[in-house]
This record gives sequence, structure tokens and C-alpha cells, in this order.
Amino acid sequence: MLMLHRFKLFLGKKGTYMAVPARRTSKSKKNKRRTHYKLAAPTIHFDESAGEYRRSHHMDLKAYRDRAAAKT
Repeated sequence: MLMLHRFKLFLGKKGTYMAVPARRTSKSKKNKRRTHYKLAAPTIHFDESAGEYRRSHHMDLKAYRDRAAAKT
């Protein structure tokens, strides 16, 4: 029996060697490998009317007050 890192080589059927894991993969290791969650970068653009950067589709408080005052 030969040892290669985490695998053992066993002589299988038809005289070929098969790689078999030396240790069982834990649930946490398996689940970490299967996840595809990533952090998304916030969408930020330069607001020329305010002269600063802000998040897309979000109003700043000053613009919200001006719009609310214009409605009444």
C-alpha cells in the first residue's frame, strides 16, 4: 500500500490502482467547499448635483427633504 498525501492507493479490480481518501471529509469541510457565497461590491457612482459619491438608487437626505417640500 503506497501513501500519497491524503490518499491511499489500493489494488482494485483488473489489477489497477485506485486513489482512496485516507480520512473522511468532515461536514464542515464539505460544506465550505460547496459554497459559492461572495461579498458583492456596493454600486457607487458620483452624484454631480451633490458633488459626492453615493449608492445607486438611494437618495441623500437633502434631496429627499427638497422633494418632500416641493410636493406640499
